[in-house]
Amino acid sequence: MSPVLFSLLLLFFSHKIYGNCPEGAIEGNNPNDCYYFFLEQLNWAAAERNCQRIQGHLTSITNTFQNYLLLSEITEVWMNLVASVWTGGNTQPDIGAWSWSDGTPFVYQNWAIADGKWYSVDCETTLPFICKVNATSYVTPTTTIPTTRKTTTHTPECPSDYTYFNQTNSCYKFYSLQSFIFNNSEALCVSDGGHLASIHSEAENHFIGKTILKPLDSAIGDATMAWIGVLYQDGGWTWTDGTRYDYSKWYSEGDSNSPCGAYDASSSDSDYLQWYGTDCSDTDYGGLVCKISLN
Repeated sequence: MSPVLFSLLLLFFSHKIYGNCPEGAIEGNNPNDCYYFFLEQLNWAAAERNCQRIQGHLTSITNTFQNYLLLSEITEVWMNLVASVWTGGNTQPDIGAWSWSDGTPFVYQNWAIADGKWYSVDCETTLPFICKVNATSYVTPTTTIPTTRKTTTHTPECPSDYTYFNQTNSCYKFYSLQSFIFNNSEALCVSDGGHLASIHSEAENHFIGKTILKPLDSAIGDATMAWIGVLYQDGGWTWTDGTRYDYSKWYSEGDSNSPCGAYDASSSDSDYLQWYGTDCSDTDYGGLVCKISLN
């Protein structure tokens, strides 16, 4: 099963409606729909079970207005703490067709690598989630839900100009330094208390490409690339921060002849949000991404 991941990297407008729904839930475009926003990170199946306990399901999305409503409410509830959340979309590999866990026909679709659109990831990924419950059948959740705005979550303190990502409990910064080779880039990140960024999930990869490396989207040529901390040594890929190499997004995987990793952040490129193995001494790239873990 490969559920839909609802990507929330650009948020649109503010929308505050409670109506028929209890405090702590948001009324949808359909007044019979109530949405609960859970910051707790669960895999897809556990998130769906949690929604069923309150007589609902992971949310289905049936039109553009609903899609925008959820985006705007996540801004209000979680501010910049959340990049992606689970919805109820899922598919079986042997079937290939997508469906919603609440039985709603899977007609409206918003697929793409872009702000406010959907992409699929492994079901075992742990993410926040949104439950949709009928206004006449809800059961008060026992899991803590943010019920007030902008005071329910605390952003850990990151160094100046770094951006926090709650799914990794880490801080990230893009340096626009085209003259820096790989080793100099790593040294700069170490001086900040971190390393060149390691990447361990589709959600983190998307966050770096769409948020941290947003300045490179309009660049051209090799300037769309940024150093990350993946390095080929001793016959395999490692991360400079010493974390486990458990995820990759290669467009062109390198080897001992191209042992350093760079990330392509231009949406105009076919290899958008993917990595290249390249010469560690390249000085034409658009910069580098540092990551400081708060764990």
